Amino acid sequence: MFSFLIFILNACAPGSKSVLKEFKHNTPLIKEDVRKTGKAEIDKTVKMGPTPVEGDFKKLQKRKKISSVKAKNYLLIPEEYIQLKQHVTFKFQNLDYREAMHLMAKIGDVNILVGEEVAGAITAELSDVPWDKAFNALLDMKNFAADIDVS
Repeated sequence: MFSFLIFILNACAPGSKSVLKEFKHNTPLIKEDVRKTGKAEIDKTVKMGPTPVEGDFKKLQKRKKISSVKAKNYLLIPEEYIQLKQHVTFKFQNLDYREAMHLMAKIGDVNILVGEEVAGAITAELSDVPWDKAFNALLDMKNFAADIDVS
């Protein structure tokens, strides 16, 4: 048993000789001339590719606008609507949003259509501001938008 233990310990002990084996191939794993061969391939491809024509082309004129349509601004109310530029003062406390829009319509003498999905209550205090600014402020409170048709 003692001899068996010595045999096991001897097998686990590092040897006194550390022999390095040489790489059996003389060529390196990464070739040194990769860059040169790559550049040669690129140059060859460029030579085979199309050549740009210089001096044989005529510069075309830019497109001319044939007609133009004035873009409508659906957010701003024109100055000619005096009722919608009057200064107003409001103090809403937990008022239904639909009711607030109904009051805005009566004061501005306009039609305001409120969708069925619009719900909730608002609390706001606005002092001496133009009607259109107050209207936009109430819309912004709930992240709603308006489509104003002045025709």
